[in-house]
Amino acid sequence: MTLDATGVNLVGNLLVNGGDIGITADTNLLSLASNLLTVNGAITATGNIITGSQVGIAADTDLIAMASGALTVNGTLYTTGNFSVGIASGDGTCHIHTGSAGSVTALFDDLVVESNTAGGVTVLTPDAIQSGYYLGSPANPTAARMTWQHSTSTCIIGTEIAGATVYISSGNGFAAIAFNENRDIEFPTAGSGLAYAGLSVEGNAVATAIGVVSTWYQVTVFDTEDPNNVLDPVSGDSDITIELDGAYYVSVFASVFSAGTNQVYEMEVRRNNGVTRVLNVHADRKVAVGGDIGSFSGGGLVSLSAGDTVELWVQNKTSATDLTFEDVTLSIFQLGG
Repeated sequence: MTLDATGVNLVGNLLVNGGDIGITADTNLLSLASNLLTVNGAITATGNIITGSQVGIAADTDLIAMASGALTVNGTLYTTGNFSVGIASGDGTCHIHTGSAGSVTALFDDLVVESNTAGGVTVLTPDAIQSGYYLGSPANPTAARMTWQHSTSTCIIGTEIAGATVYISSGNGFAAIAFNENRDIEFPTAGSGLAYAGLSVEGNAVATAIGVVSTWYQVTVFDTEDPNNVLDPVSGDSDITIELDGAYYVSVFASVFSAGTNQVYEMEVRRNNGVTRVLNVHADRKVAVGGDIGSFSGGGLVSLSAGDTVELWVQNKTSATDLTFEDVTLSIFQLGG
């Protein structure tokens, strides 16, 4: 039966006995069979759609279940657009929102978790099972990882690619430290890593003048600034400036001679133009015969502060006879903070 009337007003029910309801262009838009209404096109609603049971397809009649105000999806939920929870219009593909973090846009927006309090993502697994994150590409889907396993008390951060290097960056995005495939530690950025520096002279013939017996005088014969990092050696000032607070190893190796006989010399490392002694870098040397060349060395652990200068000082405890440092090296190595 076809209704061609401009308008049909029904006071009671419209019952269809075994047929379909449609329009002339699509005669079976609504199919009725065995108390089942099948929509063979799209449903567009300008108001609410209310059901007391389930919504599904013929092959799965409870694909979407609605009960007690809850919507349950018993299959896979697909969307060709973005998906947001807790916000009308999210950033990126999936946005989980429990509160505004402020005016900010996500750099990577495939998954955004936003909160106005403590927020984040938690991965939970049984004690004997590994949890974590993997980073990869078609060439290697598990190239890099961060994992945790409670039963072995093991947290792993790194890469499984042969020849790859793991970098840890610090402020300004500098690569502060790196671990290469040989399990060596590298400091790839200039100015990063532990501090070290040195001053030296070789074949020197200029004596350090001793004007007064038992009086300290700075050794100023250095003419070479040895390899250095962070610390600042200045041969013209014959000192090394400390840039970082920390524990350091300071060492001195020297070959010396004197014109005097049975002269007792005392050498030590001092800081800040000789004002403060570095107590455990200290040595004595007796020159028994004038002109003989002997060794003079010392070293020890010291605590230094940023801004300190480190120098080598000497005194003659016997007379005012000068001492010549023919070869000498003053070195400083940072051991820790």
